[in-house]
Amino acid sequence: MRTLRFEDYIIEEKSKVKSHFIYHDYPEMHNHNFWECFIVYEGSYIQTINGEKKIVKRGNAYLIRPEDVHNTIQNSKVASHLNISFDNELMNNFINALSPNLLSTLYHKKYIEFDLNDIQMDKILEYTTLLKQDDSIVSDKELVANTLISIILNIVVENHAIVVNDKPRWLIELINKINLQENMSWTVKDVINEASYSHSHLTREFKKILGCTIVEYLTKVKMSNAIDYLIHSDKTISEISYMLGYDSVSHLNHIFKEKNGISPLQFRKKYRNQRK
Repeated sequence: MRTLRFEDYIIEEKSKVKSHFIYHDYPEMHNHNFWECFIVYEGSYIQTINGEKKIVKRGNAYLIRPEDVHNTIQNSKVASHLNISFDNELMNNFINALSPNLLSTLYHKKYIEFDLNDIQMDKILEYTTLLKQDDSIVSDKELVANTLISIILNIVVENHAIVVNDKPRWLIELINKINLQENMSWTVKDVINEASYSHSHLTREFKKILGCTIVEYLTKVKMSNAIDYLIHSDKTISEISYMLGYDSVSHLNHIFKEKNGISPLQFRKKYRNQRK
C-alpha cells in the first residue's frame, strides 16, 4: 500500500488546494497525508474505502480523510471524476473553526460519503477552475479556496445531518440570512437591525467568533456573489453593482480590484477567454 504525499501528488507550487480531472481508475490501494474530495462526474466506478466496496455514479462523492485506505476501479467504458486535495493543516483548521466538535464527528464515521446535485457539482467545478486561473485573473486564491472548502463541508454536514451548534443560535440564523440571495445588498446597518444588538456588541461578537468584522464578512459574501454573476450570467457590471448594494459601479470596481487585482469587467473577459 502506498501513502500519497500532498507535496508530491500534484505539482502546483504554493497551493494548499489542488484539483484535477481523472479519466481512468486508480486500482492500487493507497492512503494520503491530506484530505481529498472525490466526485464522480461521468460513468461509474467501484470505490473501495476502508474495506467496504460500493458502485458509485455521477453525483456520488466521498470526503476522504488522511489514512483512509481506498482505491478506485473504473466500472464503465467512459468515466471521469474530479479529485480535490486539501492540505491537512488547512482542512483541520477550517473544520475546527466551523465547529470544535466537527472533526471528531467526521473521524467517528467509517467513511464520509455524500451526494451532489447538478447545481452543486457545477459550482464546485467552477471554483476549482478559478483556482487554476492565472493570478492576473484571480489574485485572491485564498478566498476562492476557503469558499470551495465551505461549500463542500456544508454539503457534507447537510447530507449527514450533523448538528454544528458551537456558535450562538442567533448568530447562525443571522449568518444564514446574510447569505440569502435576496439579502446580498445588505449593509452593516441592515445586519444590526436584523440582529437587534448594538453595533459595538455585534462587532465584538463577530470578531470573537468568526475572526472578522461585519464589514469584512459582508465583503466576502458580496465578492463571492459578484464572481458568481460574472461567471454564470450576462448581467452588466452596473446591474451586479446595484444587486450587491454598492452605490456606484466605481465602488464595486474599487472593492473588487482590491480583492482580486483586476476589475470585474477584466475578470469576466479574461475568464471567458481562458475557458474558450
